Amino acid sequence: MRELRGVSWRVYPKSGLEAALESLSERAAIPVDLSCAIDEPSPELATAVYFVASESVTNAAKHANANKVTT
Repeated sequence: MRELRGVSWRVYPKSGLEAALESLSERAAIPVDLSCAIDEPSPELATAVYFVASESVTNAAKHANANKVTT
């Protein structure tokens, strides 16, 4: 059940963009230095930003041989 909740949360995070990005940085395979200072966007935009950030961190770890991501 915990795994299913994690998958569903990654599909559509509902905790706000800043919290979602913080969680993403904590779960990342490489260290992520996160600096977030924005007003909360619409849910649709927040979801798009989250998925772009998630894919970017994944790509940095998998394809760029990065040892850290700074945002």
